[in-house]
Amino acid sequence: MSRFDTSLFGLALAFVAIPCVPQAVAADEAPAGASLTGRLLYGGPAPTPELVEVNKDQAVCGPHKLTDDTLLVAEDGGLANVVIWLDVRSSGRAPAEVPPSTEAVTLDNDECRFEPHIVLLRTGQELKVTNSDPIAHQATAFLNRNIPFNESVPAGGAPVVKTLEKPELLPSPVTCPIHPWMKAHLFVQDHPYMAVTGADGRFSISGLPPGEWSFRVWQERTGFLKSDELSGDAPAGWDGATLTVTVPETGAVDLGDVTVQPSAFE
Repeated sequence: MSRFDTSLFGLALAFVAIPCVPQAVAADEAPAGASLTGRLLYGGPAPTPELVEVNKDQAVCGPHKLTDDTLLVAEDGGLANVVIWLDVRSSGRAPAEVPPSTEAVTLDNDECRFEPHIVLLRTGQELKVTNSDPIAHQATAFLNRNIPFNESVPAGGAPVVKTLEKPELLPSPVTCPIHPWMKAHLFVQDHPYMAVTGADGRFSISGLPPGEWSFRVWQERTGFLKSDELSGDAPAGWDGATLTVTVPETGAVDLGDVTVQPSAFE
């Protein structure tokens, strides 16, 4: 079992071949600066997909052939849904304040699953929970620093709108008690320097201020990714669960391909 508390999540591996675009905070939210890029890879054959048990609303949800999505690996090894962010606590200082986007972020209930699986949200930015399905859902967010919420999301109803005012230390699970296989994560920060890998494992964080900053890399099955869980040499500055990067005034810091040992997810 993972060192990370997986009590809220299924333990089965899964592989999906659906397109997924890396989610990042809009570039116009951050001032001009440098970027941090890279690609996270799974260091073995793509895990065999495993179907989840659809034990509710089978007529609507059953045809979608839903799989466990706590570990998504593409055929070429791309590791999806890994969250990378500038960590204020380990950096010892905060970047200059950047106003959040006025555009709302959407978490949809679509085909009996949450979309997207990882939601990045700024403090003070509007979150809309919507429902594209013909059946009712529920969104239960297990937040730590913000007030948790448990909201019904009826079919054809108005979106549930939330604004969270405090940054969270980790991505927070969101579940649907009506359909227990449905899981997502909501990550709230008070700066825009965060991203989540797409299906190809790539990510990019733009507009970074210059200087030495510490980053965290997190995946829901294992928690913080650590340097000793990587195959081969870890990127320079990756020590334990902290990645320290010296960001230039302009240009890019490219971590290249970072391969994670399959044992990290067990």
